[in-house]
Amino acid sequence: GARLVIFGYNAVLDHIAWITAPSGPFYVGSEFNLTGGQVMAYYKDGSTSDVTDSCTFDPIAGTVLDYSGEMTVTATYTDKQGNIANADTAITVFGLDSIEITALPDNTEFNEGSSYDFSGVVATAHYGDGSTVDITKDCVFSPADGSTAVYGTDIVTVTYTPNTGTTASTSFGITVIKLA
Repeated sequence: GARLVIFGYNAVLDHIAWITAPSGPFYVGSEFNLTGGQVMAYYKDGSTSDVTDSCTFDPIAGTVLDYSGEMTVTATYTDKQGNIANADTAITVFGLDSIEITALPDNTEFNEGSSYDFSGVVATAHYGDGSTVDITKDCVFSPADGSTAVYGTDIVTVTYTPNTGTTASTSFGITVIKLA
């Protein structure tokens, strides 16, 4: 009788290799993802198989990248016979250079005792590859958005801490009007 042969199923695993590395870009403080990454298995009979979806990865997707520079990503594949193969690729994680306020809040003047409302403010991170990312939602404002306006306050400090050991700050001016 005829025999159905599924390539790679009964073949002996030789090795795996990254065909394309995860594409990024990757930034300190962002989550690692495998977008664009592809891993191929090579068998001793000459057949190949895309095994990306069957691999485990280190770091795993969703891991917060906590340092800049080159980082190794390891793919591990276990075939149907229990043979294990690993392959490494490198990605570059870009560090945070600075942050800046690229749009002031809709209102920078507050009456003493009213609530600060920093709607419209945009904080932008600058990374080592020259790219920029809107990080407003990840920043801490001091005084805090929604807190009570205090006379004499004229600076709002904006701090971004994408991960332990990395922080950047900037500020913008406000006016608090003293009520009679």
